[in-house]
Order: sequence, then C-alpha cells, then structure tokens
Amino acid sequence: MSASGNTAELTIATWNVYNRSTAPWKINSCNADIAAFQELTGAHFPYLSADVKTAEDFIEKGQVTYLGLLSKLPLLSCQRIALNPGRRVSPSFLGRRMRWVECLEALHLAYDWGGAPLSVVNLHLSCAVSMEQRRDELDRLLAAVDLAPRAVVLGDFNSFETGLIWPLLGPLTGARPKRIGFREVDDLSAHLCKQGFDRIQFQRPTLPRLKLTLDHIFYRGLTALSHEVARDTLGSDHRSLTARFTG
Repeated sequence: MSASGNTAELTIATWNVYNRSTAPWKINSCNADIAAFQELTGAHFPYLSADVKTAEDFIEKGQVTYLGLLSKLPLLSCQRIALNPGRRVSPSFLGRRMRWVECLEALHLAYDWGGAPLSVVNLHLSCAVSMEQRRDELDRLLAAVDLAPRAVVLGDFNSFETGLIWPLLGPLTGARPKRIGFREVDDLSAHLCKQGFDRIQFQRPTLPRLKLTLDHIFYRGLTALSHEVARDTLGSDHRSLTARFTG
C-alpha cells in the first residue's frame, strides 16, 4: 500500500492491546494500512510512530488508556467524540466494584484513499453495563459523526450477552432477560446492517480465555476480500483481527 493511497487494496486491523500487556513492544506486529488500537498506555507509545492519533478510552485504577488509529494514508480530518464527558463510573455492581470509567471517547478519522474519503471509527464500548446501554453508546456515537459513503466502524464492542448467560450477568451488569438462542453479536450485526454495514465474519474468538467474540470490523462501500484472526495474543488478552478490502 503506497502512502498516496492509489492502490486497489487496503488492509485494516483492530486490536485491543490490553492496558496490562506483558509485552507492549509486540504492538509492532500489527501490520496494516490502517491499524486501530484500544487500551493503549504509556508502555505502548514508545513503539508507535508519531503518526498515531488518539482519543481517551477508559480509566482503570486512575490510569487513562487510549484509543489509537495509525496509518500513512493522507489524513483529511480527525474527530474525537465524547461519550462519557463526566467520567462517571459504570453504574452496575461490576462497574462500581472495579471502579471502571468506561467509553470516554470514540475516534473518527477520514483518510484519502484513492482520491476519495474513507471514514474510520475506532471505539471501545462499555463492558460493565447491559447490552442496551452499549447500544445507546453506539447510537449516540453514530449520530455524532458525518461518515463518508465508504466507512469502517471497528474496535472492541464487548458483544458478549447471550440467552444463556444473561441470568449470571443480570446481578453484575444489569443485563435484561434474553430469549434462548439470543446472541448480542447477531443483534449488533442486524442493527448496523440497517445502516448499510456488513460485518467481517470469522470463527476464532477474539478473547480466547473466555471464548468470546468481542472485536469486530463493520464496513460499507467496500468489498471484503479476506480476513484473519491472529492465533496468538502477543501479550494482550485479545487477538487482533485483520481484513483486506478493495474499494
């Protein structure tokens, strides 16, 4: 991929690199034309170029972590969308117990790719809340951005609710009853499909320890050619997800 963005293919990756990563230098293993990161800390930044654009992600134990987007494509605009400007602790039992201040901002960058804009939105939705509250975060975010016809929305959606585990989640996050067979991943995909987005379909879980699918790449105005979920976490608790597109 040339810096001028004149080639026909583009690789895009997303990776929650983990704010307690045991190997922050391995962030350099994420090679893509556009790389989106969640949970960046000061330990990661020495291994990233100055081209990275950031927004606030979440706070754990008083430490602010960051979202990041890194690319050599020409940058047209950069927008940070405040989603929790009051820095409120997540209201659930789990949120109060962990003192997580979640979903502070999202990051929207527009790049010039092949002579036309490409919008990329990097997000990290809240974990210690119900699916309905995550949906509200997503909808407020999308209402606040003016996306180009070609657009990608990616990151850690924390899409873990199912019809089987909601009774466990209820006391912890306020999860509401769900029917047998319900999967938040499917509901999320259907919701964004109504707005013209397709989801990269993959089988390998992105949070292997709990066998959960939390990280996604949604796209519109592009054609997906291939994708890959990394086999190793490389010091994180998440695997990276990479997709290859043509315009």
